[in-house]
Amino acid sequence: MKKSISALFLALIMMFSCLSFTAFMENGEDDNGLNCKNAIVINTNTGRTVFEKNADEPVSIASLTKVMTALVVIENCENLDALVETKLSSLLAIGNTGLVTINLVSGEKMSVRDMLYCLLIHSAADASVVLADYIGGSIENFVEMMNKKAQELSMTNTHFVNTHGLDAEGHYSSARDMAVLTMYALKNEIFSDIVSRSTYTTEPTNMNPSRTVATTNYLLMYNSGFYYEKADGVKTGYTEDAGRCLIASATDEKTQYVCVVLGCDAYNDNGTMACKHFSDSISLFENAFNSYSLKKAAKKGSEVVKVPVKCFGIDAEAQGVYKNNFTYLLAKGEKVETKINLDSELIKKPVKAGDKLGTCDIILDGNTLKTVDIVAKEDVSRDTTKIAITVLIWALVILLAAAAVVAIIFFIGRKPKGKGGQMKRNVKYK
Repeated sequence: MKKSISALFLALIMMFSCLSFTAFMENGEDDNGLNCKNAIVINTNTGRTVFEKNADEPVSIASLTKVMTALVVIENCENLDALVETKLSSLLAIGNTGLVTINLVSGEKMSVRDMLYCLLIHSAADASVVLADYIGGSIENFVEMMNKKAQELSMTNTHFVNTHGLDAEGHYSSARDMAVLTMYALKNEIFSDIVSRSTYTTEPTNMNPSRTVATTNYLLMYNSGFYYEKADGVKTGYTEDAGRCLIASATDEKTQYVCVVLGCDAYNDNGTMACKHFSDSISLFENAFNSYSLKKAAKKGSEVVKVPVKCFGIDAEAQGVYKNNFTYLLAKGEKVETKINLDSELIKKPVKAGDKLGTCDIILDGNTLKTVDIVAKEDVSRDTTKIAITVLIWALVILLAAAAVVAIIFFIGRKPKGKGGQMKRNVKYK
């Protein structure tokens, strides 16, 4: 109870110490004024990166580590309502490190689900090691699972040595890797629900009453001075080496962005705690939402090209249409180009609806974003009546030609061979 009151008091101090920075934000701050050392903003709908700053530099990530911890638990736990008994050996793994906890005690039983909420919302380090021991069989095995998942997601600048993010040699990641991880995790409904909550109340345990935890992500908190209406997640982090860090997600009616800022100053010049990870994130989000929008570069079923179809009994055009939709994020003034590649400039066989006629490259700044198939909108088949008429016409032409040849041969055969057109006779004179 005393720790909860202390945490609330600390949050209030941070809130008021950061109000001056909110006023600064209202006066405007461009990308060059960011405080963070590393950052990236990616559109989750298209995967397009709209801003980055030292995004691939391996750095300390503090409690952002717990995003991977939670994901590995969720993906490897069959029953989130199963009760997990806290082991003393698990708690000894964090010892007196000063990490945030929910004061789990040896022998206490709490559901996996409740621990996950405490882990991600309140950044509870004790929940991270207890869950790791439960899912991995040991904390060491669980950390191996975390690194294996990082490899699966192609997080090339990431390596974990613990579950909570305390600074340690060999424990690091990058802004880009954490954005990749978060975009993947947000596809999981359980994860996305947890990180969108500002508060959560656990069920009572066998040793303690229910606990109510509050988020450390001020973008989700009303009256925090940094509440951001579009925000819907994710996780904060802080250590002396990592600085203030934040993974945040924000969504409007059309699209969603994930923003990662790392290495923000922990304190203002006057010694008060800084909240520049929040202000940087808001600035980056606003720039993204105001500067970019989703455009349908290819619309399924819309006509792209007409291809001549000419074969026996066919003299028509096949209407080529996009087989699928393709939507991409474009900045104001950006336009895509298209390059049509037909399988043949002239089709010499019947066509059925859906037959592939070629492809269309969607190009931006010389780079192909997507190649979309072009297919026939409808059947283009032979006309039997037209075929019959054509056959008759050609038969008549052939007959007339044959008759003409016969007539020519006949007349040639009758051509006089003598002078004056008369044939000479053998006449004998006596």
